[in-house]
Amino acid sequence: MTLETAYYATQILAVVLILVSLGFVGLQLRQANRLARADMTQRSIDRFFPPMEIMAQNPDLALAYNKVLKGETKIAEATQAQLNWFFSLMIQAHVGSWTIEYQGLVDERTIDARNNTIVRMIAAPYFHAEWERTKRRGIFPPEYTKFVDAKLAARQS
Repeated sequence: MTLETAYYATQILAVVLILVSLGFVGLQLRQANRLARADMTQRSIDRFFPPMEIMAQNPDLALAYNKVLKGETKIAEATQAQLNWFFSLMIQAHVGSWTIEYQGLVDERTIDARNNTIVRMIAAPYFHAEWERTKRRGIFPPEYTKFVDAKLAARQS
């Protein structure tokens, strides 16, 4: 084997080793991306627990919430205030969840349950009025309100 042949062989070996290294870097990036998406998905889900805990720890509020979901709108003023705060917390949790899903940062298989929960909630006349009031205030991105309104329209048809 000549020196030139050995040189070419080592160059080919170096190129192969570089390609193998790049393959491993690509695998590590894919794993890191999957872990980051899993973390963002879990964080998105976790945003809903504090408002739900409020409901679980207050039987009277839970009962009022259940009545509202069934269409009742005659609610005591103090309970209305609690329900409005609960609604606000749930919408804020959902818009955060929707935003990272909209940007493709979460596992899209997990978002349907949260979307369905919010749409069911907003479909109730009491919360629908709150939703319309919230929209008029322009608190959330227009894309988000369009998304929710489209989900509401699909639910009603």
